[in-house]
Amino acid sequence: MKHKTIIVIAVAVCLCCFTGLWAQVNTSDNRHFTLPPSAAVVPATPASDAPVPVSGPPAILNFDQLPGPEWTVWDCYGRGTATVSHGILTINSPSDCYEFDLRDPVGVWNKYVSNSRGWIVETNLKIDPLTDPNCSSGGAEIWANDRTNLIIFHFAPNEICIGYPEQVHFAMNTTDSFHVYRIETKGSHTRIYVDGTLAIDHVFTYLGSGSQVLYFGDGSAFGTSVAQWDYFSYSVFPVNLAP
Repeated sequence: MKHKTIIVIAVAVCLCCFTGLWAQVNTSDNRHFTLPPSAAVVPATPASDAPVPVSGPPAILNFDQLPGPEWTVWDCYGRGTATVSHGILTINSPSDCYEFDLRDPVGVWNKYVSNSRGWIVETNLKIDPLTDPNCSSGGAEIWANDRTNLIIFHFAPNEICIGYPEQVHFAMNTTDSFHVYRIETKGSHTRIYVDGTLAIDHVFTYLGSGSQVLYFGDGSAFGTSVAQWDYFSYSVFPVNLAP
């Protein structure tokens, strides 16, 4: 009987240790994305079983003040800054990351976004010439995970691009003035418009996978970026997606 009691206690201790380790892994603040798989990604479980509204207005940040309180600041080493002046949000990230995250399950995006229904992200943005020219790995970016596909968009001084899960580039001057970038996605199809003109029209051959979050800012701990954001908006109930 004494031996049985020792065995039960040992099993309980092991289960507690495993539970604690699992909790540490799942409560980490680190975002991550998975290297593109060779097979299709299994869609994630929806955030809620509650009835989904059939329509709703876009969420808009006009930057009369810093985003909040549902937007979480993520900075790697504390060297980046974000300031607001005259309705413009300036994110200055010298060899650091500095971004505003809408993390699951917070916000309309994480509650209702649907890859099959489609979504729109739009921003009016100006890139400083000092920003890292490597479009696909750093600088100003937008990360959008719709629970089925993760897409990362980058803005460099001389081009914009999709950096993940596949790379698609479009050459342009992003530093000469503010430009309106509109990203429309439905299923595996993504279109990017610049000032109302179609710039990128791409169908993904496989889907991206990673942390469930919508964010904008500088997501790279390497390289420099300075970006001015006039507004940032998203709609998870789009009614005017191109066919």
